[in-house]
Amino acid sequence: MNEIARWTTPSITYLPEAVEIANVDEIYLVAKQRGKEVLRKSKDEAIIDENGFTWFFSQEDTSRFHDLISIQIDYTSGTARYTIQPRQYKITESAIDEVI
Repeated sequence: MNEIARWTTPSITYLPEAVEIANVDEIYLVAKQRGKEVLRKSKDEAIIDENGFTWFFSQEDTSRFHDLISIQIDYTSGTARYTIQPRQYKITESAIDEVI
């Protein structure tokens, strides 16, 4: 299982499988805890290159995570909508529990 430490600044990259990067109209990364959304990042917040869409988390973003989170990505191309299976991340603690 993947891990994310609270108060750190990790990133997640996703390369769409169903369509070419250039054909993605909208794309969202959504983090949920216990079935409730705690974070959403859009296409405008991603860095886009040949490797896909990369979203960076701030220290404030990861401070909201506890125990286990599920990250899922939805995207559209034209009138088609796609989703990926949620990926689970174990949340670990960092040494300092605040923004540094």
